[in-house]
Amino acid sequence: MMEEELVDFLLKIVIQMSESDSDTKVIYPFLQENLDKLSLNFAELLRHWTKNYFAGESSYKAAQAVAGVIGNFGVLIAQFPHGNLADNLDIAIACCEVIEIIFNFDNFPKFWATSKMNLEVLMESVSMAIK
Repeated sequence: MMEEELVDFLLKIVIQMSESDSDTKVIYPFLQENLDKLSLNFAELLRHWTKNYFAGESSYKAAQAVAGVIGNFGVLIAQFPHGNLADNLDIAIACCEVIEIIFNFDNFPKFWATSKMNLEVLMESVSMAIK
């Protein structure tokens, strides 16, 4: 799959998450239609694209909004009942990792702590899925 397709898919997720207020009735059917894109490649692209976006975004408010959307997407993809569970969990882990760029301990200690707790739960879920 071309990187361009995955970037387009990621941007559509961000838009749909924002416009629907993270509604699973909107997001889950979209993800189900695109199961082929939910992969380890997508998790890596999400990490790379998001870090580049945050580094280049001049509006801190816009970066915060995107970080919030990515964080919410991480929660939804971790609970998504379709596709490859390990890939979905890796995507969720990637979401937790990248939002810490914006929601760091110094500026957002509560968001940072929530992200760390979510990350720990996801890591435990991965280890249980492997067993």
